[in-house]
Amino acid sequence: MQRARAPDESADQKEGYLVVFPFMMRELGLQGTELLVFARVYGFCRCGHEFFESRQKTADFLGASKRSVISAVNGLVEKGLIEETGKRGNRPNSTKRYAVAQAPLEAIGVRLGNGPPENEAPAPEDRFPSGEEPSPLALLGGEVLSLLDGAY
Repeated sequence: MQRARAPDESADQKEGYLVVFPFMMRELGLQGTELLVFARVYGFCRCGHEFFESRQKTADFLGASKRSVISAVNGLVEKGLIEETGKRGNRPNSTKRYAVAQAPLEAIGVRLGNGPPENEAPAPEDRFPSGEEPSPLALLGGEVLSLLDGAY
């Protein structure tokens, strides 16, 4: 009988790496695939990881084309919002590793770390008496409503 190999992270944990905070749209001016890719990289980095997901896996996760993800990553690097930190593996076609650039975040008062960024309102604690982590919608608060209403 073979034992099933346990995955490193559950699908729910990996989805937790994509949270769009208002500063990403307001202060950084991101939108579309660039916004989603930045949010994905930011999510990994705020949990202490580097981002090294392949372009195709990122495209699949976001429901975007591989080409649009490649363009978004290149655009984010050109804007200085993410930085290449090396490669994962030794092969010539190894996946590149990325991290969020600290200087642009510090310039707008955002510090990378667990929880909502410092310039964003924290999630209301009384909504989660069970000790569950706040959802992305709770972290965004009223911003979600204005986005859904098209008022943003």
